[in-house]
Amino acid sequence: MISKSTCCEPSSPSRRLATLSSSEKDAALARRFQKMGYLIHPDPSDPAVAEAHAQGRGPVFEKIGKLPLWNPEGLIRRVAKLRDLGAEQVCFKTGPFAPKDLRLILEIASEAGVDLVTFDGAGGGTGHSPVKMMNEWGIPTVQLEQLVFELARKLHHLGRPLPQIAIAGGFATEDQVFKGLALGAPYIGLVALGRAAMTAAMVGQRVGEALQAGEDLRSEVRDVLPRAPGAGAVQPADRRAELVAGRGERMRGALVRFAAIARRPARPGGRASRWLR
Repeated sequence: MISKSTCCEPSSPSRRLATLSSSEKDAALARRFQKMGYLIHPDPSDPAVAEAHAQGRGPVFEKIGKLPLWNPEGLIRRVAKLRDLGAEQVCFKTGPFAPKDLRLILEIASEAGVDLVTFDGAGGGTGHSPVKMMNEWGIPTVQLEQLVFELARKLHHLGRPLPQIAIAGGFATEDQVFKGLALGAPYIGLVALGRAAMTAAMVGQRVGEALQAGEDLRSEVRDVLPRAPGAGAVQPADRRAELVAGRGERMRGALVRFAAIARRPARPGGRASRWLR
């Protein structure tokens, strides 16, 4: 298949692909994107890769978008053009590049009147970022934020207007967000979360569907939790699975009670009506 972690799936696949097998369809899509100029890994035009897909055992293709080439003048004109077309908010999103490039990006954003610039440290990325880049490449987020802070402070002291600045890359918990805001204040005022929130939402959806279906989650939790060595005793993973399942039962009960409350007619101006609005 075409890896979802590195691209968005095409909205209107070619009709000629409808009669092909799943593996052949993936290879055909990969060749199609390759002709459009995308970098595809592994190379779908490689005879060995094509033969493997024809036999239904081909590897997953990754589609990697090429970064556009730009210069400051052209980028400033592009922002102005977007404004003329009616764009109310124009934002930049960039990665953990060299300090001279980070400074240039901030200077362009300042001159063009960009509303927001997001800097992705190692662990951050977009739908077109290669998985390896998101996981391993670039400057760690803490070091990147320190660089951006110093660059923003210098521009501020020069009297240059600054856009809103967000930092991203590996943030997952509220204490990490607080530390990111504290480290970047007053120039970095936003912390962006991507995969952490998406993972939580996907896991929450799975748990919610299981609870609604009345599934027993203990075996599923037991499979992913580490087991302590030793036989005959109650394993920690088993105990934790029971605790998770118990919380799930309590959560299901709370959802049922909430649904019942939500169906009641609320008193005008009452607490429930204000809460549920």
